[in-house]
Amino acid sequence: DGVRGVDAAAPGAAADGLEGRPESSVFGQLGIGREVRVRLALTWRTRNYVGTIFGGSLYGAVDPIYMVMLIRALGPEFVVWDQAAAIRFLRPGRSTLQATFRLEPEAVAAIAADARAQGRVTRDFEIELVDAEGRVCFTCTKTIFVRHASGSGRD
Repeated sequence: DGVRGVDAAAPGAAADGLEGRPESSVFGQLGIGREVRVRLALTWRTRNYVGTIFGGSLYGAVDPIYMVMLIRALGPEFVVWDQAAAIRFLRPGRSTLQATFRLEPEAVAAIAADARAQGRVTRDFEIELVDAEGRVCFTCTKTIFVRHASGSGRD
C-alpha cells in the first residue's frame, strides 16, 4: 500500500487520556497520541505512469489521521467526521515523503469547549508531505466536523 510507517509518538500518549480506549483499528493498536508521523515511499504500488507518487497515494497517506486523532482524544462524548479537503500538488514526489501530524492538548480542549457551547464546530488542519531535503511536495487542508453528542447537528 506504500504507507511504510505510521508511527505514533510514544511520549505523552498516556497523558492524552487515551489509555483504556477501545483498540478497534490499526490506529488504536498504534496508540495514536499527540503526534503521528507518516512516511510514504515511492514503490511500484505508489508509482504513477510518469514515475512519481500517485496523487491518490499522497492523499490516502494523510486522509484519516486528524479525524482519528480527534476521535481518540475527544472520546465518545463527541461525533467527529471529515467534512472537506483541499489539496495542492506543489512538486512531484520522487522519493519517500513524510508528514507530521500534531494535536496539542490546548487545541483539543478548545474544540471540546466550543462544541459543548455551540453544539458543533469545524476546524481546519494543515498537512504537508515533504521530501528528505524538506521540500514541500503536497499540501492538504482537512476540515474536521465535531459535534457534541448531546447537541444538534448532522451525523
